[in-house]
Amino acid sequence: MFSAFAPIAKEEADGLIPELEIKALKKRIANPDLWEISRCFGHVTFFFFTDEQVKKHEGKKDEYAAMYFELLKPHDEFGYLKRIQFKINFDSKQNFDNNFESNWYYYYK
Repeated sequence: MFSAFAPIAKEEADGLIPELEIKALKKRIANPDLWEISRCFGHVTFFFFTDEQVKKHEGKKDEYAAMYFELLKPHDEFGYLKRIQFKINFDSKQNFDNNFESNWYYYYK
């Protein structure tokens, strides 16, 4: 039963995180290479400015996922979400601009 409802629970919980909390997380991370934290359909992507910065910060993925999960967990009404199963993505503004015309619709399509 967990696997059937987890994606829906994740998307719902993620949608309940206020944008101000996302901005506060970005400020708390305080990484000048971090451009944006984007959320769509339960997927979370941390965007750096360049592809090179994505590679440079790859080792921080688990740390950033844990920080984001702390925002997510209070909104997990039924306890479906587990930290060990929660993942985030890293990408770059460079990729977003060059391959998706700087358009969120194209990116998440």
